[in-house]
Amino acid sequence: QLRSNDPSLTVINLDGFASAKTGEWMRIFETLEYNSHLASLSVANCRLEDDDAVALVLSLVENETLKTINLGQNPGLTDGTGRALVKVLKQTNAVVKEIDLDGTSISEP
Repeated sequence: QLRSNDPSLTVINLDGFASAKTGEWMRIFETLEYNSHLASLSVANCRLEDDDAVALVLSLVENETLKTINLGQNPGLTDGTGRALVKVLKQTNAVVKEIDLDGTSISEP
């Protein structure tokens, strides 16, 4: 549904999907780049690390519909991901309104 840009898919909750590998996360996050319907993405407690988040951050440059992102409970996400998110949100993405970072290793701005 995500790959086909299904208009009925506006929320994805992959919380706890900890068995996915970096390549799988990359494919999932890359599809967000031109998705025009998804408004909410939750990937809490998925053992995400900075390498996994690169494709997500890059997809936010072009994505114009994603408003909320839950990255909580992924302690492998560090300040590197935090800085990249801030940069993209300040420079190119005015759509995202909320990102949950509770339980990550990203410091307060």
